[in-house]
Amino acid sequence: MDRDNHPNDDLLQKARRIGSLLNDNPHHLNIDKYLAYIAGLFDAEVAIMIQEGSLSIGYSKSSRLILDYLRNIFGGKVSSAPRQSYDRYPRYQWQLRPALAYSALCKLYPFLRRKKESARIFIESYESWCNSGRSRSTQKQVIPGRKDTDLLIKYQSKLGSQGKVLTVRWVTPEGITLNDYRLPDISLPVCDLAYWAGLFDGQASFLIYRQSNSQGYCLQIAYRSSYCDTIKEVADVFEGNVKPQKPSKNKDIWEVTFTSRKAYRILVQISPFLIVRKEAAEIGMRFLEQYWQPFDGKPIAEERKLIGVKYEALMKEHHLKSWPRS
Repeated sequence: MDRDNHPNDDLLQKARRIGSLLNDNPHHLNIDKYLAYIAGLFDAEVAIMIQEGSLSIGYSKSSRLILDYLRNIFGGKVSSAPRQSYDRYPRYQWQLRPALAYSALCKLYPFLRRKKESARIFIESYESWCNSGRSRSTQKQVIPGRKDTDLLIKYQSKLGSQGKVLTVRWVTPEGITLNDYRLPDISLPVCDLAYWAGLFDGQASFLIYRQSNSQGYCLQIAYRSSYCDTIKEVADVFEGNVKPQKPSKNKDIWEVTFTSRKAYRILVQISPFLIVRKEAAEIGMRFLEQYWQPFDGKPIAEERKLIGVKYEALMKEHHLKSWPRS
């Protein structure tokens, strides 16, 4: 497809403007929310690698859009990833080599949480390598542990949760009492909401499904990870339920889920910042606004069942369109 006719050209052009602003004025507060979103992505899925003397950042995804978005901000290269036997879909990868990776991590450092220590080690290793005067061929001799430089300290002093508090108003559709039964709003700083949007864009699933024990349909957000601290923080902030899952590759796995009004509340608050799962979030919100009613013990009306069938199919269609089978 010609790049001039790319359906997401506006988003990618915006990413280029963010990249230019980062280079010209890295402390501009208007870009904090974008850095916070990207930090959430990094904490969810992006690999910060120091191995055999190689310093790099890598991110593999079946959807190329978010990789092009990151490339337009930080540079680097997007290419087809080697196909693995367990891959159901074609995959792409974004890679940043040492200098660009160092620049990106310095900008993201104040907003990172799970991978903050990995970023610190990477930054110190790169600075130690540069100051040692060694060539690329001897890069593996670099030993992490150098004290933070003035540049890193300057970035550390900038709090990742700066910004005005975003107050979200709930939608009140005609004929539906969702607003009357809404849950208390979760007031979080803008950069915190952007961070959670990035984390959910990286690893969460947005689902609409028929409940096995009834004729009803349910909106659900599920976030799964081997990082127990991250799972606990997500559950604490958004009031979710945590359950252990089947271990994978000798790692314990946990899943935190949010259903119905709790899922809706999250989508309303993070949807302005989403990129990968923005359309899925909008489908989920429209579903609950039309479907939800307070429980009254009566059988579910046929009209509501049809709403559930419609939006379950819409969500499945969206997932197939976003991640097509090869």
